[in-house]
Amino acid sequence: QAGEVVAVTADALCDLGSLRLADVGVAMGSGCGTVRRNGDVEALDDSLGCVITSILWGRCLHSITRRFVRFQVTTVAMTAVVTFLGVLVTPNAVWPLTVAQLLWLSLLADGLAAFVLATDLSDVDAAHEPQHKTAPLMSNQMWRQTASEALFQTLLLLTVATSYGAAWFGVPQGSRQHTAVLGNLFLLLPLLHLLACRRDPARDEAAYLRGSTAFWALAGAAFALQLLGTQCAPDHMGTVPLSF
Repeated sequence: QAGEVVAVTADALCDLGSLRLADVGVAMGSGCGTVRRNGDVEALDDSLGCVITSILWGRCLHSITRRFVRFQVTTVAMTAVVTFLGVLVTPNAVWPLTVAQLLWLSLLADGLAAFVLATDLSDVDAAHEPQHKTAPLMSNQMWRQTASEALFQTLLLLTVATSYGAAWFGVPQGSRQHTAVLGNLFLLLPLLHLLACRRDPARDEAAYLRGSTAFWALAGAAFALQLLGTQCAPDHMGTVPLSF
């Protein structure tokens, strides 16, 4: 009646009614077959620790899903808008990034970078407050953040694609050097956006910077692959090797 999420543990037939009425029915490991078939979650044993662990993992999965959706929506929207409008700010209506480079960047940004976020388990031990049962996956605040982040990345890339952006980096507009700058920035922005997606206002400000070893390793691998493609396959990417 209070609108809270109710979970019930059951192991006998007398608990079947409560099991069905609850939002989440947890069938204990020693329960009869009927109880296990009607439960939403089946515990491997009768320990309370098993139930608590499943709750924490469920909340962690919910948090990961929200981050993943936020990252993907921002990245896909930015890529689509920049690719479409980019021809309007470039000479002869030709977008500097080649097809091969767009495919390579999409593989890294939408593939590997999203995999980094989806496998980040840094919140598995965080005892967050449960979400309301009618709460949407993406809150209004998250949608506003997603829109502002996509707008910022889009405007920055379009600015760099113009003659002003090329002059800022000291390269001719539409040249292979300009393409190299755009390509690396095209990947660097989503990688930095990973940190914004990991940030949780409920935790301390620096928590999203620590992360897990796997998170930083995979994020570093994505950036290293981009540098490798730029340095080792400039002809295929339509760029020039970077000078350090």
